[in-house]
Amino acid sequence: TWLVVWESTTVADAGEIYGRFVTHLGVDGAPIQFDGYDINERLPAVSCIGESSRFFVSWSQQYSGLTGAYGIWGQVLDADRTLDPRVTLRTVFAGEDDPNTDQLAAVGGTNGTLVTWRHTRHATGHSDIHGRVVFDPFSDGFENGGFSAWSSVVQ
Repeated sequence: TWLVVWESTTVADAGEIYGRFVTHLGVDGAPIQFDGYDINERLPAVSCIGESSRFFVSWSQQYSGLTGAYGIWGQVLDADRTLDPRVTLRTVFAGEDDPNTDQLAAVGGTNGTLVTWRHTRHATGHSDIHGRVVFDPFSDGFENGGFSAWSSVVQ
């Protein structure tokens, strides 16, 4: 199973992030909307968390109106279509008043995801590359009745 994500522009010219599961047989179910605020959301990236059936979707989101600065958000989606609460990866700081985060990329690891993005500094126009590792607290399967790394005894 794969998860495909995209940005869809609304009538109000604001982007919204959607995803859809795809298998070797084709699409699997209806599209799933991430976050769903009326503020502009764009540039989604997705990764699979380890060998699990959980995916981390990240995106750039505007903080106010259609002219405010952009921060980075993310949300875990399970293959059963359950969405975890969204998390903030980068907030907007005072004085940032233009779009300034883009080029998102995500790669999954054993129990989390590395998300990277380009940040353009407001005053100078210089760009920096930033990244953040987001760990999945449920990656070992214990909470959903699967296996647990804590269930074995080592002597």
